[in-house]
This record gives sequence, C-alpha cells and structure tokens, in this order.
Amino acid sequence: MLETIKPPIAIEEAPQTAQILAVAPGGYVVASRSGSVYYLPWCAGADKIPADKQLWFTSEAAAQKAGYTPAKSCKGL
Repeated sequence: MLETIKPPIAIEEAPQTAQILAVAPGGYVVASRSGSVYYLPWCAGADKIPADKQLWFTSEAAAQKAGYTPAKSCKGL
C-alpha cells in the first residue's frame, strides 16, 4: 500500500487587517434632539431617548461642538 506524503501544517498568527472599534451602529454617543446632554449608548439615559428623537455623534467632541454636555449619570464620560 502506498502512502501519500502531505506537507506539514504550519500554524501562524493571522494578520490584523483592521482596527476593531467599539462603536454602536448609530455612532459613538447619543443625545436627545430636545435635550442638552449626551450619553454613551449603553447608559441608562440613552435607553430612554425615543428612536425618533435620537441624535448620534461620531465623537464626544462633535457632540460638544453641537452644544451638548456629558451626562453626569453616565459613567465613562
């Protein structure tokens, strides 16, 4: 019986092609169109904003430039 010779298997680390960012589907921070503060998406205050009133920003700086301030009840801001 003949044996087939197979090349050895090499295990290598996969190349990192993209930086993974933790950003919610709508953006980085969310504010209410009728409010004055912004929240991280996982903060309790963000859950209370109706979908039609949500205003998403890609950064805290963008929210501040629009006149919003960080919510004091949202840890991490």
